[in-house]
Amino acid sequence: STRTNGRPMTAQEEIERVCPVIEALRAEGVPTSVDTWTPEVARAAARSGVALLNDVTGLTDPAMVAVAAEFHLPAAVMHMRGAPQHHREVSQHYDDIAAEVQTFLLDRAQALEDAGAGQVWLDPGFGFAKSPQDNLRLLCALPALVDTGRPVLISASRKGFLSELLGRGDRQDSEGLLEA
Repeated sequence: STRTNGRPMTAQEEIERVCPVIEALRAEGVPTSVDTWTPEVARAAARSGVALLNDVTGLTDPAMVAVAAEFHLPAAVMHMRGAPQHHREVSQHYDDIAAEVQTFLLDRAQALEDAGAGQVWLDPGFGFAKSPQDNLRLLCALPALVDTGRPVLISASRKGFLSELLGRGDRQDSEGLLEA
């Protein structure tokens, strides 16, 4: 989980949770994605038949790139500063957030393609080390990201910034509010 203060899981715990689900859904003809930043989990999910790797760290770990390339898997790369579960602890200052995010995503996409991965999806990472104003700037810049010709993924689980913009509390308060 990327949730602040979420309990870290071992790779084996993740594998035991996701692989049986991937295998069962694959048997029914349902494509799946796996949301992990752990190469061991990504490899096990690929062997189980996952259709898409989704890595909140932007597949910056060469071992994750190797998994995507080995299995020629499509991958969703996300922009985030800092580490999962600690992205709120890093600087949220950007000179030009839209340009920085797009450059990062396109650079990662090119690296994945050069390595032999499948199609690359772009995720601007709403709510990950970004202020509410930055998230608005990214929303306004979505057409430019779409114009790159790559699929764009928007994470619906990062809705706390919407509550902040509406003045309904901080991120920790708003996540419970919006999920209630």
